[in-house]
Amino acid sequence: MGHSTTEGFADAAKDGLASLRTAISLNLSTNHYPPIPTVYVEPVVAALEAYNEGDVARPIDITEVVKETGMEPRLAFVEDGKLLIDAATLIEITHSWAFTDEEN
Repeated sequence: MGHSTTEGFADAAKDGLASLRTAISLNLSTNHYPPIPTVYVEPVVAALEAYNEGDVARPIDITEVVKETGMEPRLAFVEDGKLLIDAATLIEITHSWAFTDEEN
């Protein structure tokens, strides 16, 4: 497991063999110990979109995800009553770099 597995999931999504969300879900649930809950899929997708648009510092709202799972990343921060994490940090802690656009 590890980086090569993540690359395999990302390649499957890029090649149309799996949806992006399915590939991310597989990465979160099978490529981490303990598994990262799959409710993190949508925040990871939002983080990837931000990264691919060049906005690595975009805050991603994980308030509801943390309420549901109890899994709060150490680097999350509170702003305006919401629990946020910047896009690059969420990509890093979920080992999702393989899902980013290669040009960026």
